[in-house]
Amino acid sequence: RELAPLIESAVGQNYLCVVGNQKQVKLQKYKRAEDAYKKALCWNPVDLDSYLGLAECYKYLNMMSRYLDVTKQAYRFCCTRATMARYYRNMGFYYLSSYNTDMAKACYTYSNIYYHTDNADSELNYIENALKEAKDKGVTKDDKEYDASNNILKYTLESEKRTRTARL
Repeated sequence: RELAPLIESAVGQNYLCVVGNQKQVKLQKYKRAEDAYKKALCWNPVDLDSYLGLAECYKYLNMMSRYLDVTKQAYRFCCTRATMARYYRNMGFYYLSSYNTDMAKACYTYSNIYYHTDNADSELNYIENALKEAKDKGVTKDDKEYDASNNILKYTLESEKRTRTARL
C-alpha cells in the first residue's frame, strides 16, 4: 500500500515522457526524441511504445542497424495482434530498405495476418509493381543497373518516382 503512490507516479511520469517524445518525433527532432525515449526506457524497461518510438527515431536518422536491434528488442513485449503486426511492418521496412524484397514481402504478409492494415497493403503493392515494372523493362543481370557483387538489381518505379533495388 505504501508503494502504490510511488508506482502511480512513476507510471504517470513514463506516460508523460512517451507523449512528449512523440511530439519531438513529429517536430523532426529525432536526436532529442532518441535521448528522451532512452530515459523513458530507464523508467520503464518493458514499455513497448518506448522501444517502438526509439526504433522510429533510428529509422528517421537512417541508423538501420540500431533500428533493427531495437525492433528485435521490442518483440519480447508484443502481446497483441496489433503489436505483432507493427513488429512485422518494422521488419518489413528494414528488409525493404536492405533491398531484400522476398523477406520484406513475407514480413508485410505476416503483418496482415496478425492485423490487416492499409500500410502493409500499400507496401506489398509497391513491391509487386516495382518488380513487375523492372521485369517489363527487361532489366536483367547483364544490364548496367545490375550489381554482381551483391546480386542486386536497381530499378525505378515510374508511377511513384522512387528508385528501389531488388535482390535477384
